[in-house]
Amino acid sequence: MKISVCIATHERAELLAGTLEAVARQGVAPGDVVVSDSSATPATREVVSDFSARHPELRCRYVRSERRALPWQRWWAFTHSIGDWVLFIDDDVRLDVSALDALARSIAAAGRKGPVAGMGFVFTWDGEGPQPERDTASPKERWLRTAAWPSGALTPGGQTVSFFGLAPDQTVPVDALWGGAMAFPRHVLAEISCLDNLAALYEAGIGRGEDGVLSHAASRFGRLYLVNRPLARHPRERRGPAPYARSGWKLGMTSTWGRAHTMRWLASDATAYRREWSRLVALEWLRAARAVTTRPWRAASWAQAAGVAWGTARSLACWSRIPASAQSDDAAASSGRAAWAS
Repeated sequence: MKISVCIATHERAELLAGTLEAVARQGVAPGDVVVSDSSATPATREVVSDFSARHPELRCRYVRSERRALPWQRWWAFTHSIGDWVLFIDDDVRLDVSALDALARSIAAAGRKGPVAGMGFVFTWDGEGPQPERDTASPKERWLRTAAWPSGALTPGGQTVSFFGLAPDQTVPVDALWGGAMAFPRHVLAEISCLDNLAALYEAGIGRGEDGVLSHAASRFGRLYLVNRPLARHPRERRGPAPYARSGWKLGMTSTWGRAHTMRWLASDATAYRREWSRLVALEWLRAARAVTTRPWRAASWAQAAGVAWGTARSLACWSRIPASAQSDDAAASSGRAAWAS
């Protein structure tokens, strides 16, 4: 079984260099490495070129992307890969040297129980210090009503429940994947095609949770599993541009209007979806009010509050017009299967 490693990146050449070196140190070599880059500067291309020159034993391909949206870039990288399985990792993820070997072994073991549609890694943080934990007694979990759901679950209203709390050092079934390191069989990605409504959210700057949406779409073809071992690490400090909003107006819109879309694409119950979205938005109103109260001198605080207000109003006014699927009706005929066939 060949595993392709696909990395989407934008203006984070320094982080990408470390990610590629971690891939090169794998005990089991990848079938190929594909870097999709939407940067305006040549730094990323130079990093990939230098990496390829120093590691001629690896098949590494640089592909230019005219679109920055993370869901599109992952799809674009996939269309240039060759592996039986495709591992998508963020450009700041550091894989442990045994990660690909563990992935292949986990896929084989889970496959004996039935079709496997996706396999992900739980993520940890670089360096010393406490790692993420789940606290079901926290005010947030109690308010959102996720405390009653097991780790790794997907609620009827479309909320993903934290992985933290699952049995350690095991490969366990989950309802959705997240965290920036997840793999899918080639044939499943080909069937899903390009999730262009999801990509449009990211292009508008209000997308979040694309990993959950993609893995949920994949779950139609088999089970999803999590390799619950510390094999993928994120840096504690996020440097460079992010594929999602971190502050201001777009963060407010992401947490309201954007979430109205992604939760619909994840939800199995329309009534639960609206109820859970309302509770989540109430929490965002509280966060925005706190930001304005504690940091009134920051323009970003007021912009975030305005984004929450406008995003809530727009969601309520346009509720019936939110697409029912992350993929539009003509996606397969346009940027989806057409790209796969080429």
